[in-house]
Amino acid sequence: MTRFSRDGQLIAVASGGSVRLWDAATGRLVRELPAVGDGAVCSVAFSPTDDRLLAVGYGGTHDVSYVALWDIDAGTELARFAGAIDRPGEMIDANVGAVGALAFSPDGKYLVAGFGTKNFFVSFSFPLVPPLKVWEVATRRLIHRLDGHRNYCVSLDFSRDGTLLASGSRDGTAIIWSTKTWKAMHTLQNPGPASGYLGMFEDVAFSPDGKTLALASRGGSVQLWDVATGKILQTLKGHSNAVQAVVFSPDGLTLASGSSDETVRLWNVETRRELMQLDRGGVESGQVSSLAFSPDGQHLLVGGNGAAFWSTTPVVWNDPDRAAEKLGRLLNSNADFRSRIRMFSENLGLHEALAKLDAKDRRVKPALAAAQANWHASRKAWPEAVAAFDRLAAADPASPGEWLRTPGLLRLATALVHRDRPGDAAALLAGGARRRTADGIPPAALQGSNDPATGELLNPLREAVNNRLTKAREMPACLSCVPSSPARGRMPTPRWPIIRRPSKRSRSRNPRQRPPTSSDFTAAEATHTLP
Repeated sequence: MTRFSRDGQLIAVASGGSVRLWDAATGRLVRELPAVGDGAVCSVAFSPTDDRLLAVGYGGTHDVSYVALWDIDAGTELARFAGAIDRPGEMIDANVGAVGALAFSPDGKYLVAGFGTKNFFVSFSFPLVPPLKVWEVATRRLIHRLDGHRNYCVSLDFSRDGTLLASGSRDGTAIIWSTKTWKAMHTLQNPGPASGYLGMFEDVAFSPDGKTLALASRGGSVQLWDVATGKILQTLKGHSNAVQAVVFSPDGLTLASGSSDETVRLWNVETRRELMQLDRGGVESGQVSSLAFSPDGQHLLVGGNGAAFWSTTPVVWNDPDRAAEKLGRLLNSNADFRSRIRMFSENLGLHEALAKLDAKDRRVKPALAAAQANWHASRKAWPEAVAAFDRLAAADPASPGEWLRTPGLLRLATALVHRDRPGDAAALLAGGARRRTADGIPPAALQGSNDPATGELLNPLREAVNNRLTKAREMPACLSCVPSSPARGRMPTPRWPIIRRPSKRSRSRNPRQRPPTSSDFTAAEATHTLP
């Protein structure tokens, strides 16, 4: 399951028991929301109105079925809703209880959950399928249960105006619900086989104008239905296996479909003809299980065995004007600006975009200083990097290290050591396991790894900090032997952060990412994958 954030800057990917957040422009992992218990993540949904809010559906074991609301900037769970299990100690089948579908209403007021895993098939209807649940997000109250399906509900979608909700089920039906009355308006029956796997619906998607509903059928077709009459309009054929995902582009002109045949096809909505099959460009995404267009329609995200990403435009961070636009929208949102700058800080040209923002905003000054320090350190311009660090420390003396991810902190610490300031370097590296976890960096050490930007070996950097500190007598001779409760005036215990080995793509010394070679989807290749 993969989804874009409201502004298109982040991608959420379910990864076992945790959720990973990726920079949509570069494919870099920027944050991980940790696993909480034994359940697996089955579904994710970003709030369309709150830039910090992510809903996550859990399940996969006999005693786990719930929805959690997360603050992605703070990395904390805000609330938890009971899923198919309403009472503590209640048991339910692991496949039935999985929260297989989640959707926010366009105004962010409601959150709806459907139950049943996509990873297990039951070819018959049964009476124990939990109803859809509807919560009021602000009050955290369950306000409705929607009965109607007799097999797993694996997909949900709201119409753009929020007046309708569609649910797709393995029972071979899709139901269109009125959100005014929360009653079923139409039940759409798959005209394919009346029973068995081929008659199941795997995904639903409203067109932007709300007049057409696209349904993904396991029979290998995409069906277009008239929302007002509940009648089928057209069956689109081209896939050689089950269609598992459908999505309309934001402008409503194109429909994308993904299949178990490992292909993604684009369709002209007006003519209802296939436009093309996307070129994977050597990227192995496997069977396609989810699709999502970015809000601007320029990027297509494909979920399967991992995730692949197609783009029609160059990387946003390579264009300071476009990047400044995105950052300006962040400043005007409720997102934590410092947290987002930290997420995007490995885009080493970030300082160029930040320099175009309003310097009167008190958040811009430390952000710009941090980005400049990271940029100069990546070029081994040690004096300039340290000067930028001093500007950062002056602008945010309480938490200068919170503006950069672990690789950037390592670069800056290297600069500080080169300028004979080991105490500042040690303080910068004091985040330890907490910081690594938030940055989505594995705990396993990669001793001897090189920073892709500076080429510095990590282990010698730690030794250099220790040696300089020893000579300066600023603290005991070894970072690991500093007291956990330091006396007044002593440095807090630095815990050495460990970064994971960068991919070959990110090892280039060029601080900017290479833009995609394709100019539009007509010749697009997948630009990167998210493991």
